Amino acid sequence: YFRFSNKSHIFQYIADNPEDYKKWFEIFYIFQDAIQTDEIIDTKETQNLIGTLSRFLESYMHNTGLDFISGFLRLIVNEYGHIDGKARFESSLNEIKTFDQNAQDDIVRNVLNIAQKVLNKEQRNLLSKSLTDNLSKDKDFLYKIYDKLSDDNSLFVVSSDFLNRINEIKKKIEVKK
Repeated sequence: YFRFSNKSHIFQYIADNPEDYKKWFEIFYIFQDAIQTDEIIDTKETQNLIGTLSRFLESYMHNTGLDFISGFLRLIVNEYGHIDGKARFESSLNEIKTFDQNAQDDIVRNVLNIAQKVLNKEQRNLLSKSLTDNLSKDKDFLYKIYDKLSDDNSLFVVSSDFLNRINEIKKKIEVKK
């Protein structure tokens, strides 16, 4: 039994247009009278979407948009370790790396905005690790992630860089003694 809803239509559109990333984020928001609100879907709706999406994933094995959504939905419901979670999300990030920089920035901005509203500390750390391992370890990128998520992963990577610089300075000072 396959219930076709507005979200199913969005999944179908993404299946046919996997790189139209602006459409990906509509999945995560509540619509009222066909207008997207700023409210994020609840856990029950997230679970329903995972069920609907899994049927699409059977037909569309490697689809950047569907993989991204699948991984992020699984992260939201603490199923990131599921076969349709982290692996699909990180696979999509590796594809997103080939998008132009404006698209990458837009995707990251959107995912961080949603993450800020719905993810707990542990989930934020997992998201941050996936983003930094698969998109960039650039300092500005790490600062952006930490600014939105206040996560341990990006904080650790940024502070490790500072610690390395301090150690280099210490070595220079010791050489001069």
